[in-house]
Amino acid sequence: MSDTPTPAPDLTKFERTQAELDTVLARLEDPEAPLQERLALHVRAVRLQELLEATLERARETLEEPVAPPGAAPDPDFPQGAEEPYESVLARLGDTVREMTNRELPLARVIELRRTALRLVARCESILAGVQEELDRSASGSDAASPPGPPPPAVPPKGDEAPF
Repeated sequence: MSDTPTPAPDLTKFERTQAELDTVLARLEDPEAPLQERLALHVRAVRLQELLEATLERARETLEEPVAPPGAAPDPDFPQGAEEPYESVLARLGDTVREMTNRELPLARVIELRRTALRLVARCESILAGVQEELDRSASGSDAASPPGPPPPAVPPKGDEAPF
């Protein structure tokens, strides 16, 4: 893949081409259509199919472009500098994924939703990484004010007491 971004496909043209292909295919199925017309329609259907496949390939390339790492681009759905709770980000991700499963969505909307989902995934990963860092610091007994040192000695249990 090259360093230059793939131009987004013209989705309005895609939908018009798809509608024309549907019309051509419907006419091809008409037993009353003359042979010469059916031959011309077949050639047209093949050409329309090729155009649709090329548009879908450009859309795939657009979708495969790398997503900016977490923190590189602000989430347009959440104010800059604000801390959105993990649960809220996860809920928005779930809503986005549910909307993507709608088979009636136009391709442009699916692409937009995928980009949103990738941003939300990156945000979730960033939040979880921050929590993991805090847990690691807490588990090691270190914080910003004191340098890390050896863990405190364990107190052995007395008699038949369980250690927990």
